[in-house]
Amino acid sequence: MPMIAAAGQEKADPCIAILGAGGKSGLLWRLGEEFAREYSRVLVTSLTKSEPVPDDKVVLLSDLASMDITGQFQAGRPCYLMGAEESANKLVGLTTDELHTASTQTEVCLFECDGARSLSLKAHLPHDPAVPPFATQAVIVVGADVVNTTINAGLVHRPEVFKARWTLAMNTVMDADFIATVLTEEKGYLAKVPSGIPIRYFVNKADSHPRQAGQLARALRRRFDGPVYIGSTRANSCVEWQPAIGETV
Repeated sequence: MPMIAAAGQEKADPCIAILGAGGKSGLLWRLGEEFAREYSRVLVTSLTKSEPVPDDKVVLLSDLASMDITGQFQAGRPCYLMGAEESANKLVGLTTDELHTASTQTEVCLFECDGARSLSLKAHLPHDPAVPPFATQAVIVVGADVVNTTINAGLVHRPEVFKARWTLAMNTVMDADFIATVLTEEKGYLAKVPSGIPIRYFVNKADSHPRQAGQLARALRRRFDGPVYIGSTRANSCVEWQPAIGETV
């Protein structure tokens, strides 16, 4: 996807954090597969718990004698590394220190920071992992389907926390401008991204919600002096959003 290809030109051996809601896991695996076509040591992992990915081998640190993962890479496939198995349907993520050690053995490291239970917007809590300072880029993901919906519409992870943090009623309609505020302020998502780490925004689900995706991308560009991408992990599409000719943001 172009938002990562551009970042890969900035620093060698990119270590890319994916956080937010609305398609992080899909983006993580899509990017892992794309990078594995070009690089032999591509790592896909997480700082939080996750479900196993069907049809892919999971390497567990708990099964290894050391943190040496160089023998775990397979040609043409990303290495899916997690900490341990909590249950048949839940894997424990890496610690920040484990991630750092593993990332030094890769050509490309992709990791998910936080969970959102497949919803499109969320409220972070203090215990949610932050993007570590050794990351070379952070991709913030949001689902376009949440634009112009209410907090209690079922698309917000931790709705009660979200409501209290932003001092809203549960039936408040969240327009694109408000959601862009959540994504770009220290009170919101940027609380989890250290200053100095390049950020890119990805508005997912643009295939099924093109109007909302365009509204949100425009609102983000008003607040963020950097690239904003729209697309769909399901449709494997991603383009940098640009205003129409003659249009101002």
